[in-house]
Amino acid sequence: MKVISYNPSSVGGLSNIYAIPVSDFVKVAINLQTKNKTVIVNDLNNVIELPCFEDRSAYKEDESLEEGGKLYNIEVNGFISGNSTDVITRRRLERDKWLVLHQDANGNVLLSGTQDCPLIFRSSRTTGGNRAASSGDSYVFYGATPTPSITIETAEIHEK
Repeated sequence: MKVISYNPSSVGGLSNIYAIPVSDFVKVAINLQTKNKTVIVNDLNNVIELPCFEDRSAYKEDESLEEGGKLYNIEVNGFISGNSTDVITRRRLERDKWLVLHQDANGNVLLSGTQDCPLIFRSSRTTGGNRAASSGDSYVFYGATPTPSITIETAEIHEK
């Protein structure tokens, strides 16, 4: 009998989210000896690290079967506390298309989106419903790709 193991220490939420502009993404390099994958970009200054609250961030990937084959609907959600997102960065996030490198609270790192099927950024600003609720920006990177997110060994991004 095959048994699916259960890890009681597995926790939810994301601990890191990096938005990589499609125009700056070079490749995922694979070390042939260790088989480790690393993300390579043209300019690290164009990568945006977003704040991450484990209780307000999540990753979801739903697989569906369409006429043309499998499709993966991806969402990476987060929250920016306070209304502090500078206007230039916010406009850039809204305007560009992205690959998103994200790490969950268990240390698993994934790269979501592809150059041909990048993710799109959308956000909404709220004051919260009461004194205990946070005010800030809820955001989501979303899109549909023909391939699932790929596992990367570390959340490090290197320049070409």
